[in-house]
Amino acid sequence: MEIVLRGWPWLGLAIALPMLVVMLARPQPGRPWRARFDDPTWLLWLPLPIYMLHQFEEHGIDALGRAYAFRGFLCGNLGFTGSLEDCPATEWFVFGVNPGTVWIAGLASGLYGPKRAMIGAAAFGIPAVNAVAHIAPAIRTHAYNPGLLTSVVLFVPVCVWSYRALVRAGLLTRARVAIGLFAGWLLHAVLLASLWLSMQGMIGEAVLVAIQFANGFMPVAAGYAVRPLGAPARSG
Repeated sequence: MEIVLRGWPWLGLAIALPMLVVMLARPQPGRPWRARFDDPTWLLWLPLPIYMLHQFEEHGIDALGRAYAFRGFLCGNLGFTGSLEDCPATEWFVFGVNPGTVWIAGLASGLYGPKRAMIGAAAFGIPAVNAVAHIAPAIRTHAYNPGLLTSVVLFVPVCVWSYRALVRAGLLTRARVAIGLFAGWLLHAVLLASLWLSMQGMIGEAVLVAIQFANGFMPVAAGYAVRPLGAPARSG
């Protein structure tokens, strides 16, 4: 299991890099190259690869050259500053959050695409909220944390641009962007609440990990809870 629990960031990197190369290089007949940056279908595939790059900084090799550094950072913030053996944020929990929650949400955003743009709005809410979780402590402590670099250079500009482009395309409104951001916040709240329950001994590791996989479907729930713009309201 060691290769699974420590190898998934490298798998994510191996998926993200060629995926982005193909997305950037693939011709769009009859359209200029830069038009893809306003293409909703193209944009709604972005949450998955940009988050995979972020995950590699967190759990692969960070900007200071440290391996698997984020778990120590997280456990330190939870009060476990010594050995990580007693920290409830186990390697299985980390796996549940990343290939579980995040990859499910990112894949759903791309697969549903413009027909359920609210799924994408919620999927973009995950990196948008996560960026704050990295940038705020960096400002407070004046120190780097694993994931900060990609939060600044990827999450912030990509989320801002994508939300604006989706609004311009008529797939979202400002209110729906706010709902997407709320879904991203709620997803993080569920993550932290389940971790707290584990710290209190109220749930075991298996349940904790299962919650993270289930959490990945929250953007899909948001997408179906808010009908697409232009879709007829249900009668009765």
